[in-house]
Amino acid sequence: MNPILRIRKRLKVSQTELGAALKVTQSAISQYEKGEIVPNPEVVRKLVEFARSKGLDVSFDSIYAPTGNGKLDRMISSDDTQPPVGQSSRKKKSR
Repeated sequence: MNPILRIRKRLKVSQTELGAALKVTQSAISQYEKGEIVPNPEVVRKLVEFARSKGLDVSFDSIYAPTGNGKLDRMISSDDTQPPVGQSSRKKKSR
């Protein structure tokens, strides 16, 4: 699930309400949630501040994936946190 959609659902706010808080349109929120466009870092910072003000613990890094060169590459989806098919998320104990 898209991180912005996940955060909005957890906050129980509409796209219009979230857009107003972030100073973007409802249409922009919809496009972020569909993955059609990626919000700029300032919008993500506002989202983090808004979520925290509502008691939700989120971080900038939980929304954006760093490229390794200090730039932002893409938004993280919940699928990115799952291990590849056939692999466990737990490490095997060595004997």
